[in-house]
Amino acid sequence: MKFCFIGSGMLARRVAGQLLKSGRHEIASVWSRNPKTAKEFAEKFGAKQCDSLEQAITSPEVEGVYIVTPHSAHYEHVKRALLLNKPVLCEKAFTINALQAEKLAELAKKQNTLLCEAMWTWFNPNIQKALEIVKSGELGKVKSISAKLCFSDKFRAIFEKRPRLYDLNYGAGSLLDVGVYPIAFSYLFLGMPESISCEMKMWHGFDEYDKMVMSYSGGAKCHLAASYRKIESETAVIEMEKGKVIVPFFHKARKVKVKSASSTKVYSSPGGYVHEFDQFEKDYRAGRTESSIISLSQTIDIMKLMDECRRQNDFVYPEQIEKVD
Repeated sequence: MKFCFIGSGMLARRVAGQLLKSGRHEIASVWSRNPKTAKEFAEKFGAKQCDSLEQAITSPEVEGVYIVTPHSAHYEHVKRALLLNKPVLCEKAFTINALQAEKLAELAKKQNTLLCEAMWTWFNPNIQKALEIVKSGELGKVKSISAKLCFSDKFRAIFEKRPRLYDLNYGAGSLLDVGVYPIAFSYLFLGMPESISCEMKMWHGFDEYDKMVMSYSGGAKCHLAASYRKIESETAVIEMEKGKVIVPFFHKARKVKVKSASSTKVYSSPGGYVHEFDQFEKDYRAGRTESSIISLSQTIDIMKLMDECRRQNDFVYPEQIEKVD
């Protein structure tokens, strides 16, 4: 499938390298607010550098649009792409708030155009295997989930080079950038909780550490954390009645370990970003307007959970990036 990239930063380059290596996708065009990085991207990945977002999206060969700009720009960029009737795969966090996500879902439906969140974890074959095992019931019901995604203090050293990590106008903070992963992981296995509680530690005006608990009517609880402040284990553990499912580095899972009273089994498949693009193409070719892996209602649920975390801690972003027009 031939994609237009909106954004040309570090993540865009990492994804582009994997797509081209797969041999299944091409990058037809690129636009970025930074012409210098867009030019470098275009030269490296064989894409056409465009002077405007509209020019990049409407290039004749473009079949799908990949939005990989800061969170604060997602709402605007997705909206503009949908109005041009182009299928859109948008990076997480999908938007700044749930209302924006709802408006984009409504627009996608109106335009009869495919829209999907690029939550690579959900498309990962190892995570899909873990989901298959949990849903099979062979280990009984889920009792609890532990999932954390935390970076060390050294991460701060690169803040000045990446304003999206510290500038509220870009949607800075641990929650939208990395907290979305443990929340989405737990939601995948247990769905929408009865409640979520969140404690935020603030630094320079945004959340640098989030501790969250998702509670369910059957008694299951998810203990989650996300941080730019300190290193904690990135191994997710799903405790079940008859065993456990262990996923090291769960957000980019390369293997899954399943332990029961009688055995330990390990499953491993290549991870990476290409799986979400492969599925996006399948859904596009099938004429779907939503992903068959992650629906827009699920994306909206996750945004609602993060909205609630911010509400509990009186954490708001500047009006210009929270608004819906």
